[in-house]
Amino acid sequence: MDVPISLAILLAAGNSLYAALTGEAEAYFDAALALTFFLLAGRYLDLKAQGRAKSAAAGLAKLQVNIATKITHGIAEHVAVDQLVIGDVIRILSGDVIPADGVVSRGESVSDRAFITGESVPIPLTKGEVVFAGESNLTGQMDIMVTKPSQDSLLQHIIMLVEQAEQGHNRYTAIADRAAAIYAPMVHLTAAAAFGFWLLMGADPRMALNTAIAVLIINCPCALGLAVPVVMTVANARLFPQGVLLKSATALERLARGDMILFDKTGTLTSGRFALPHLMPLPARQRAMLYALASASHHPYTKAVVAAMHPQLGTLTVPEFDAVTHYPGKGVEAKQGRTIIRLGRPDWVDAAAHIDQTAPVAWQRGLAFRMGKGASVFLPVEEEIRPGTAAMLTRLDQAGYRRALVTGDQDTAGREIAATLGFDEVHTAMTPEAKAALVAARVAQGEAVMMVGDGLNDAPAMAGAGVGAGLSLAPASANDATRAAADVVVLGMAKDGMEKDSMGGQGIGRQGIGGQAADTLSLQVLPYVLRVSRLARRRMLQNFGLAAAYNLIAVPLAFAGLATPLLAALAMSASSLTVSLNALRLPREDT
Repeated sequence: MDVPISLAILLAAGNSLYAALTGEAEAYFDAALALTFFLLAGRYLDLKAQGRAKSAAAGLAKLQVNIATKITHGIAEHVAVDQLVIGDVIRILSGDVIPADGVVSRGESVSDRAFITGESVPIPLTKGEVVFAGESNLTGQMDIMVTKPSQDSLLQHIIMLVEQAEQGHNRYTAIADRAAAIYAPMVHLTAAAAFGFWLLMGADPRMALNTAIAVLIINCPCALGLAVPVVMTVANARLFPQGVLLKSATALERLARGDMILFDKTGTLTSGRFALPHLMPLPARQRAMLYALASASHHPYTKAVVAAMHPQLGTLTVPEFDAVTHYPGKGVEAKQGRTIIRLGRPDWVDAAAHIDQTAPVAWQRGLAFRMGKGASVFLPVEEEIRPGTAAMLTRLDQAGYRRALVTGDQDTAGREIAATLGFDEVHTAMTPEAKAALVAARVAQGEAVMMVGDGLNDAPAMAGAGVGAGLSLAPASANDATRAAADVVVLGMAKDGMEKDSMGGQGIGRQGIGGQAADTLSLQVLPYVLRVSRLARRRMLQNFGLAAAYNLIAVPLAFAGLATPLLAALAMSASSLTVSLNALRLPREDT
């Protein structure tokens, strides 16, 4: 597209300069300026739409730890992570991000693995447990024996997957580029034909040249160049007030073609927080003790207990304990006089026998509470589903979209949420590689796949899908890498970035477990995004039709010598304005 526009500008300016130097009456500097203006306007709109994107692989690299604490004969030293070799022992403190793949050789803790695998439940770690680079140590101190060098870690493998998938995106050619590639040679041929025709007809060379310039100007694909960028800009203006950011210049086109939506679970359909679906009546003293002990811990499950118990306190006085002890991966224990109170894993509190095995799966997951030698109380815990999620899925069903749930959770937990939200297709225990492979397989079958997720484990699948819709769950974003891999980012669902971690200690809070979230927006906007995308693609095609109709009328007039270069520039400007006004017809609100 640049060549015909540049040629028209040069010819119009050159011919006008010659006319000015020779004293002729007609000069067309205004035509050259008009062409330049609309060329720059199109470039500005295009760059504004595309400039928000950045490499997802670069975002993933930020999760890598550069320095590790290596233990040699009991002596700690700081070394570069890339210097670690298999067999080295490294120390991980509470709140640290694990720098390398390995196994726990000493200590116990709880880790947040959701960034890597998407598992919503904190993972208890004991001696012999496998850990991965990039996951967060939430509680106790532990030593890890390195089993893979940093360049072979799971995190590095995910980065490689994202880079490979991004190459596919870079090869994507937008509609306007494809159309311009075919149309540009026709512009040159038509202008050359006009010049040759009038010379053969015996016209003055200056008149033949002016006619050729008019044909070239009026035939310049400025409207074609604006057809997509102006729609992208208007779509951004429509979606941004709804909390939606389009990052990819081709996202709208691919969203419009999408028919299959793969949903991540944790932090996407669910809020990432936990709640108590049922709480059996407790005596006043037990209620006060339970609330006080749960308040002493910052585990995601205990936060759910605090939230559920707070309305039941009434005028009760919250007791103080003589001592509180945190046991990483197990629970929290308090002493009041000779009475020992425990809250934590059922097998640690000795309450496993009290779990109702016939209850819903979510109710078989939770905490147990016991005072002294009294009966244990089981506190079932389930994930909170985001408000409006069910209504959003219903609207997608009505619009004809197919959907599937893809989660890193184990089969029982994943299928429980799937049944609640009406998913017929469920894929559980999905690793990042498995998610990416699933997307690749569906794309190979000819499906237009969209991936909606918020975690690091979703980034490769997002980068390989036709369109990735990333959820921004922190004040700035969700996971940086996931946001970068996504074409569409839903803003506004803020979560705390730093929070006290589970069962005591200070740790990095995860977007998806714990945290007092302020869900100012939700995925309810997704049907509107898809509607705008389909209408935007329709506007793009209409703009192409308007540009073609303009050429069918204007080019013959210019070829016949009935349009001067100035009139040609005005006609070209009118066509550009027409496609811009057509783009403004996109709906402003979700109706």
